[in-house]
Amino acid sequence: ETAVTIYLIGTSRLLLKPLSAIVRGSSSSGKSYTLEKVAELFPPEAVISAKQMTPQALFHMPEGSLRHRWVVAGERSRKEDDGTAEATRALREMLSSGTLSKLMPVKSGQTIETRLIEQQGPIAFCETTTLGQIFDEDANRSILLATDESQAQTMRIFRGLAESHIGKQSNTQRAKLLHHTLQRLLPTGATARIPYADRLAKLFPTKRVEARRAFGQLLGFLQASALLHHGQRQRDPDGAILADRN
Repeated sequence: ETAVTIYLIGTSRLLLKPLSAIVRGSSSSGKSYTLEKVAELFPPEAVISAKQMTPQALFHMPEGSLRHRWVVAGERSRKEDDGTAEATRALREMLSSGTLSKLMPVKSGQTIETRLIEQQGPIAFCETTTLGQIFDEDANRSILLATDESQAQTMRIFRGLAESHIGKQSNTQRAKLLHHTLQRLLPTGATARIPYADRLAKLFPTKRVEARRAFGQLLGFLQASALLHHGQRQRDPDGAILADRN
């Protein structure tokens, strides 16, 4: 379930408003492993793997290199202080507006000039954490996913490890190549419409203010699913993909 959710988030990179997630779990629960294995199903040009990111890193990427990419980060810093909040501010800006802009001093010959540096997105984003509490500013912009720490999942892991050590093989490379081809065939910047969104809005809880972002995230998942199945979905007269209730 977590892997499928992450796959949809990676697919959402092609939408105008991609999704983001934080995979949370205890040490050794498989959060990083799951994220890395799902990322392998995407072609290399679709993913930016960033185990560590400095506060200014996104500003200095090559121009256009972030557009419709899936940024797969490492484990979130264990420090939840003002410094950490400042370090992730650029990332929050990119997730919220799909673009970055900042006035920065740049040396030009013997003088210092102030220039406007802009970086265009949008991006999908995923990271992992063992933290129980996450900054509200970051948490509200992301879907919080949890690893499966049940004994049943542990037994499935044991079986998988055992099978790999007794010579039982699966054709994982072929599966990866199939997914790479599938992802390359998806339309970039496609519009996906949800004909029943008004009915969902009436049913969605409204008691907490966080619901405003949560409802948008729900719509984002429906759009990502429609995009992934665009060959089996109808289109409106403008060419937008129509999400199916099934």
